[in-house]
Amino acid sequence: MKKLLLCAFLSVAFAITALAQESTVAKRYGTWGIDLAGMDTSVKPGDDFFRYVNGKWVDTTQIPPDRTSWGAFPILGDLSQARVKGIIESWAARKDLRPASDQAKVAKLYRTFLDEEKAEKRGREPIQSRLDEVKEAKTHDDVAKLMGRSAGAFGSSIFGAFVADDAKNPDKYALYISQSGLGLPDREFYLRDNFKTQKDRYQQYVAQMLQLAGWDEPEKNAADVVTFETKLAEAHWSRSENRDRDKSATSS
Repeated sequence: MKKLLLCAFLSVAFAITALAQESTVAKRYGTWGIDLAGMDTSVKPGDDFFRYVNGKWVDTTQIPPDRTSWGAFPILGDLSQARVKGIIESWAARKDLRPASDQAKVAKLYRTFLDEEKAEKRGREPIQSRLDEVKEAKTHDDVAKLMGRSAGAFGSSIFGAFVADDAKNPDKYALYISQSGLGLPDREFYLRDNFKTQKDRYQQYVAQMLQLAGWDEPEKNAADVVTFETKLAEAHWSRSENRDRDKSATSS
């Protein structure tokens, strides 16, 4: 039941408590901050500069089992999160913080997030009203209203909306609408046979979440959810199409 409650808390709390690296000490590379031991100087830089700079590092580095990639930026990200975790835990342990202070509010949120016993006891109660709204949506208009209210709130939409610089006129801002609505990382997970195992496991996960939410017929509804997302995936642009700026950029 705790998994169901996590969506009610800030996502940053999850990131802080699920670190691959707990060290708060930055790794140092030589005098100038360059990993000379990771170079492969047997390769001529004019032939393959990437191998020349990173060859030995690539050959000897193992990607952590919980990651899809690894390198300097993920390492720095873990370092930053470990340091933030240390700050928050120091606040959470203090008894002298002024109640209305930002530090006290963050400490209270963190302690609440870690209170598994209370989370198990309350179950889905904190988000029950949100779940009821989803259950009561019967028409396309009802669903559209839910999707519209999901921006920055509970739930999600099959469209993503955001404001950014107009790609064809940097002096203006533009509203962008993007594709969304998939639970798996990419449309290919729904459409390619070699991802069948992942798709089947995802459907099991959806059924588990629906069961925790008290949904009727969780197995059947999970199958319906994945079927719907598969149809969305069929309509989605591929990654290469999304990189086509003439197609994706707005006109001024």
